[in-house]
Amino acid sequence: MTVVVKTPEGQIKVMCKGADSIIAARIQENELNISMMKEIDQHLDKYAGSGLRTLLLAEKIISDSDYEAWK
Repeated sequence: MTVVVKTPEGQIKVMCKGADSIIAARIQENELNISMMKEIDQHLDKYAGSGLRTLLLAEKIISDSDYEAWK
């Protein structure tokens, strides 16, 4: 599920919730994300090993022009 919201500060955010395998595959890779994803993967493995369903939430701030092109 994805939503687009405008914050009180005027920023436009795209927020997406979904299965960890789908969301993780779409996260842009950089050093911060790689190290963060290693830690997140450990938690996801632990929860999944306990039989729990795991989801991720990702968000990105987009420009007004990107929003207008999409809209």
